[in-house]
Amino acid sequence: MLSNISASVWGDQIIVPEAPRTEGYQNAHLLPLHDFPDRDPRWGTYDSDGRLIEQAAYKRGPGRQLLGQSQSMEADLEFLYVDAMGIYGGLNLPYYGHYLLSTLPRYWYDLKRSYPGSKIYIHVMEGLAHWFSRPFVLQTMTALGLTLDDFVAIDRPLRIRTLVVPGPAFIEQSQAHAVFSDTGRMIGEALLKKPVPARSEPVYLSKENLKSGIWKTTNESELVGEMRQAGVRIVHPENLELNEQVKIFAEHHTILGFAGSGLHTCLLSGGDHRIIALCPLASVNSNFLLLDRIKNNDSHYLGFPDGLLPAEKLPGFGDVFEIPDVKATARRMLELAT
Repeated sequence: MLSNISASVWGDQIIVPEAPRTEGYQNAHLLPLHDFPDRDPRWGTYDSDGRLIEQAAYKRGPGRQLLGQSQSMEADLEFLYVDAMGIYGGLNLPYYGHYLLSTLPRYWYDLKRSYPGSKIYIHVMEGLAHWFSRPFVLQTMTALGLTLDDFVAIDRPLRIRTLVVPGPAFIEQSQAHAVFSDTGRMIGEALLKKPVPARSEPVYLSKENLKSGIWKTTNESELVGEMRQAGVRIVHPENLELNEQVKIFAEHHTILGFAGSGLHTCLLSGGDHRIIALCPLASVNSNFLLLDRIKNNDSHYLGFPDGLLPAEKLPGFGDVFEIPDVKATARRMLELAT
């Protein structure tokens, strides 16, 4: 039976009212990434004595586990010395959801105004130009007043005279600072450029046409049909530019869909939404609840006791599921939407 599983959470839910600290380090060491972050123990940001700078560390999950990196860097490395002040910009994650929740959280601070002329040094999973050409990166960074020329890739061992490290305002499955809500809202307002008239009907964010992703369901089209018949607006976020996705959240108070990265766009909204989301498993990733709390959303996460039914694999997806009872699922979601 479908039920509200909002109390069954994977991850921590720590809300911090204060802004993160910003720290400065002299003669900091920046070691490049050579693999996926969790597979590379050598990369990271280290102080003058070679110890990991916790403020700069990439962490995730309950207990804030390191993804790769080490508590101290390996010895006998050759470094290129940078005689300048730089700002640490985190990791250039190329995936929309992780970008919003693990790259963008270091940009709550007005970097250019506070440190004029200083470059942003960023660990790279892909080339900077390619990364910056991704529409969601280009649009959000432009909204923050940043351009490709503001960034320097950490693609070799560097030792920098002074490194400013803004702490992250969001750590996945761990904690969120209230200021991150303001950062997202300001980006969203810059993308929209002007106020958007509200619409009265709920909107459903569909994954039915996705060609690849972490997971999908085989019978979502049936659920979409039930929603459409009930007068719910149907949108497919992957077909929309980021500013159009932000507009959806500005237009609609009630948002329905699956618990996926499409819901993370609420970060770029003014908040105060009613969110009804279907989860693939019998628990909720705390990222959703952390965002809901800083955005003041009224959220309802629904799931089945054993999760959605496993289905035959499909090319391009890690997991494939089937919704057990589409009509009952739609009925419950619609009840919560009104």
